[in-house]
Amino acid sequence: YREAQKHSEELEATNQTIQQQNQIIQKSLQEKEMLIKEIHHRVKNNLQIINSIIRLHMSKENNEKLQTLLSEISTRIQSIAITHQMLYKKEQFLEINAAEYIKYLCQQIKNAFSNNSNIEMKFSFNNAEQQQLPLDIAIPLGLICSEVITNAIKYAFPNQSGNIYIHFECQNHQCQLTIKDNGIGIDLEKIKHSDTLGMELIKLLSEQIDAQYSFKVDNGTIFELIFQKHT
Repeated sequence: YREAQKHSEELEATNQTIQQQNQIIQKSLQEKEMLIKEIHHRVKNNLQIINSIIRLHMSKENNEKLQTLLSEISTRIQSIAITHQMLYKKEQFLEINAAEYIKYLCQQIKNAFSNNSNIEMKFSFNNAEQQQLPLDIAIPLGLICSEVITNAIKYAFPNQSGNIYIHFECQNHQCQLTIKDNGIGIDLEKIKHSDTLGMELIKLLSEQIDAQYSFKVDNGTIFELIFQKHT
């Protein structure tokens, strides 16, 4: 009887120790989640402050080229800020829903342009509604989207009227982003030898996520980006 009682007491003591350790681990996880959430919130706020400063400079600048440059920088910063904003709101601190992210980001880019009322964006997703993108893919992907969408809005439609089609799909961890417009098209030879900042960014960001990209012309410009979504 004494042996059984001793064994029971030892088991109870062990269970209490395990429960205490679990509570410590749970508390530590909650503290880390709160810290990550606060980091995303502060990063988003700091980026918005930087963006506000840039916009203030734009409003006081008469040089058209400099205004354009500042506007492009502002759009890129906004793209990163949107990522942190969505992570903060969804409380998913390491991944972001692909469909929601791409749709919201592209709409925000469109809204940044004043002469966009006759430009429509149409979205389609295949096996992507529930796909989550890790942060190290989401931010470069968002910046690439920003460059392509901005370029289409600015140059594809001389009459400020047209459609931009955004399609995203994932099959067996391979994802493809397609952005197509029905505008005037681009000069593929110029694109191949372009050294603009936008093209350099697309190239560098594609390399960062091990993606392959291409431009085509078929009743407008087609941009395709293919990458692997690692689990």
